[in-house]
Amino acid sequence: SCRSAFFTTRSPKPPSKTDLSAMQIVFQNPDRSLNPKESVAQSIARAVRLTGLADRAKVGAEVRSLLDRVRLPQRVADLYPADLSGGERQRVAVARALAV
Repeated sequence: SCRSAFFTTRSPKPPSKTDLSAMQIVFQNPDRSLNPKESVAQSIARAVRLTGLADRAKVGAEVRSLLDRVRLPQRVADLYPADLSGGERQRVAVARALAV
């Protein structure tokens, strides 16, 4: 559902390009954003590589770190979206957003 926010003290300023580049959307239903043919590790690793911040050798470590941050066990890395509960899929989507 969509909610409105009202600002009574001052008008909100539009976000800067820097602000916008730091924002990511995480949909409540992640089923359409997760590729069913990619494992969790592949999906998060793709997001990590898109940033260009982690070299190839460090991508795996960053994937493990992101799984820890969203409180998913490391064994989830080898699973596919269909193997996960809805809440686990949401956390994978959050991990991908955090990667960017």
